Parts: sequence; C-alpha cells; structure tokens
Amino acid sequence: MVESSEALTLLIYHAHKLGREKFTFFAAGAQLEIESDQHIKAERTEIRLMARRGTVHQVDEMGGWINATDRSFVVRLLIERAHALGPIQALTLLSLPPRHDFVTSNSVARTLYEWRVQRELRASDIRLGDDPDDTGLLLLGNG
Repeated sequence: MVESSEALTLLIYHAHKLGREKFTFFAAGAQLEIESDQHIKAERTEIRLMARRGTVHQVDEMGGWINATDRSFVVRLLIERAHALGPIQALTLLSLPPRHDFVTSNSVARTLYEWRVQRELRASDIRLGDDPDDTGLLLLGNG
C-alpha cells in the first residue's frame, strides 16, 4: 500500500508540473473506463490516500484546469492516462523528483574541522585521518 501511495503522489506531482495547457491536452484523451457501466461497483476496490496539503492543492488545481471538482475523478483520470501511456512512457510520470542539494557553509565546515582536530588531540593513539568516526568530515572540512 505504501508503494501505491508513493506512486500516486509522484503521478500527481509530475502531472501538475505539466502546467495547465499541457495537462489539459494530457487529460483530453481519457476514457475513464473506471466510471463506465462496464465495471460493477462491487468489482472495484476503494483506495484511500492520505496526502499533504500541497498534494491535495495540486489535485484541486488540476481539477480546476479541466472543470472537475471531484478529487477522486482527477485521481482516476491520472491513473487511467498513466496506464494508457504504457510501461515505458509512464515511468516519466513515476520518477522521483530532483532532491535538494545540501551545501555546507564555511562556518559549519570550520566547526566540523575544529571538532575533528579536538577529537584527535583527545585520542592521541588515533593517527590523523585514521579515525573511523570522521568519515566524510574531511571532505566537508576541505569543501
């Protein structure tokens, strides 16, 4: 269930990133067979998604782009369109978004370097650079 929630969140994120014009084009080909009479309600499984405000806002905004107020309609539309793209093209809608780059400030790097030197002075039997606890600290101190 966690995997499907993550996949749905990624789908919402990427579909919203298309913007109003591209999303409207993306959604235009939807058949929404899920909503048709071919599928009896008893054959369907309800899926609930706990989402953050930003995700819910994105669903609502996409609904506004296509004049749909029902969130479940928008989510079913996204799933149907992703499925219609096929497994290879749908991967673009399910890929992880870029993550933030963390940059260590000079003051933090200096503090870490000083901490490492203090530690080496206290543990004189450990040679400079041989401390297993400071993995990565040398890189941060030199960056």
